[in-house]
Amino acid sequence: MADEHLLENALVVSSEKAVVNFSRKNHLDLEQEVSTNKKLIHQNEDDATAYYNLGSAYFYQKRYNHALACFKKSIRLRPDYASTHNNLGAVYQKIGKEHQAIQAYEKAIRLSPDLPSSYYNLGSLFYNKDDFDKAFENYAKTIELDPEQAIAQYRLGIIYERRDQIDQATSCYQQAVELKQTFIHAYERLGGIYYDQQEFEQASKYFKQATVLNPDLVKAQYYLGLCYHFLGQYNEAKEAYEHVKRLRPNNKSVNYYIGIANLEIADYNAAINTLQESLGRTDDNLQVYFRLGMAHYHKKDYSSAARHFEHALSFNVNNHIIHNNIAASYGQGKSYEKAIEHYEKSLSLNPNDAVTHNNIGATYQMEDKFEEALEHYKKAIELDPELASAHNNIGLVYMKMAIFDAALESHQKAAALAPNKAKIQADLGLVYHVLTDFDQSIIYYKKAIEIDPEDAQTHYNLGIVYELQEEYELATEQYQESIRLDPSNSDARYKIGVSYLRKNDADNALEMLERAVATDQNSHEIHHKIGIAYKMKNQPAQAIKALQKSTQLNPKYLEAHYDHAMIQIDTKNYQLALEPLRQVLQIEPNHAEAKRQLAMLSQ
Repeated sequence: MADEHLLENALVVSSEKAVVNFSRKNHLDLEQEVSTNKKLIHQNEDDATAYYNLGSAYFYQKRYNHALACFKKSIRLRPDYASTHNNLGAVYQKIGKEHQAIQAYEKAIRLSPDLPSSYYNLGSLFYNKDDFDKAFENYAKTIELDPEQAIAQYRLGIIYERRDQIDQATSCYQQAVELKQTFIHAYERLGGIYYDQQEFEQASKYFKQATVLNPDLVKAQYYLGLCYHFLGQYNEAKEAYEHVKRLRPNNKSVNYYIGIANLEIADYNAAINTLQESLGRTDDNLQVYFRLGMAHYHKKDYSSAARHFEHALSFNVNNHIIHNNIAASYGQGKSYEKAIEHYEKSLSLNPNDAVTHNNIGATYQMEDKFEEALEHYKKAIELDPELASAHNNIGLVYMKMAIFDAALESHQKAAALAPNKAKIQADLGLVYHVLTDFDQSIIYYKKAIEIDPEDAQTHYNLGIVYELQEEYELATEQYQESIRLDPSNSDARYKIGVSYLRKNDADNALEMLERAVATDQNSHEIHHKIGIAYKMKNQPAQAIKALQKSTQLNPKYLEAHYDHAMIQIDTKNYQLALEPLRQVLQIEPNHAEAKRQLAMLSQ
């Protein structure tokens, strides 16, 4: 009686007394059965069925010596009853007498060749002895006689797996879960098979089913997290990993995987915290430092990124990818010489890496070394003609060099290769913007926003195009969205402020412009427009103060000098108007209105 299946096929030995199935009886029921069958034996010492049932009750009470005595007595009274030999074998198995157990099971089979429980019990005995060939033979016979034996199907599946017969194993496990829909271990094994085959969608379904049945299955939660990870479902992966962490706080790798999930969902602070926790607790600190570098890089903390990538490099000094990432960090931090040094090291380790050629080209571009940049971009494309970022970067260089036709061609090629990359679509929109093809520019800016609605700069650029087309309401909508996404965007606030000035709404203009200047105090244009707003509000002193600040920041800003002069004239401060008018003429000697005003004041 290795488990509850031992007695399921017990037979009735007489019309008066049925053999009782004890597998689902509780403690009180068993006590009642013991009492009842003792009375029957007291009444008739030759009652084989009573001894059988009493032995079965003792078995489930774990009183194995009593059970053994009862089954032996029952056999002496009724030696041809196969189920008694079967259950005697189960007792022997429980008390560690495997040889006698095998003999009892085989006797039961000789008496009743169609008794599935004896084959099942014999299969389980051999299974526990790691004699899988004999276990397989007996489990197969069990299923032949009783196809609904879920555990036998499951055990056959394990044996098939051990033999690397994966298709047969999968079939057995699927049969097991069809027969027993709460069979957790079978779901786990199916998940494991599909995981090993990298069929992560299918694997995740089976691991998920196992965790629905028991959320505290550490292994199933862990592999469910990995499945979601490989499927790119990082929030779901994080949830599974965190469940593992609650169950096993000292798990060596779970913080690392939580960190990766946080990195992928752009929660960089959380990624850094969990990855830091995993340092020294995994078998691969190189990967931990590498991911920490990635998190700091995405936070734009480039010095910390470089430091962590260099920690990773200490584990493998010849890893070209790490050299590449160190270089990228230095490049973003404007340490171009160090960036070039690491890119060149990366290329010495892997000279045919298109990405590194692209990246070193970007560094040269940042230094305005356009010929060197183009050389590496073209090499990147030679190595990988479909590297969209290299085509895009060539376009950006040509834009800088004012070679617009070539720029357009490169950006179009990039956009065709990477139709789902927002920056590349936005950059093509910018080319059309510069070429004043505003309809095409709007199309590509909108494509970029559809891909990445959170890109504040593209909303701002789209607003500029609408403004150029005199679609002022549409422009304002885009500027407002840009501000929502990036509250520090002073340019968008400036644009909205100017829009209010255009409507002669000085109060709202001033509010927006003051908020813009709070973010960018050194913008001569914002101070100029603040001066105009105060002029509209008939507050000349404040207007002059703002205009003077504008010309202080940019002494050659003609418009602010001229507006300053006109306010002085309007307020009859004619002498104070002379100097700003002279400044206008110094900047633009042919400024007709300034000449006229200065001539009138000189009379």
